[in-house]
Amino acid sequence: MKKRIVAAAAIAAISLLAYPKLEQMAAMERGYSGAVFGGEEIILLSGIFLSVYIIAKGFRKQKKRSGTRTVAASHTESEQSESKSL
Repeated sequence: MKKRIVAAAAIAAISLLAYPKLEQMAAMERGYSGAVFGGEEIILLSGIFLSVYIIAKGFRKQKKRSGTRTVAASHTESEQSESKSL
């Protein structure tokens, strides 16, 4: 669980720290600071959503499979012949 929290915090921090630089680069390319929803906001939101997904997946309990399987006991010949005769 700690690894998931650290990974989610790192992803969110990277997307938040990268956003101002991306906004500046987009404004330089366009020549103005756009009021539209651009790609730099998509990168910010995708980083935040990814971090929320990582944390939320950690709260779900997964059923662990055991390595042993139970096998039904095979019938003896006498039991098989009795079941056939009925």
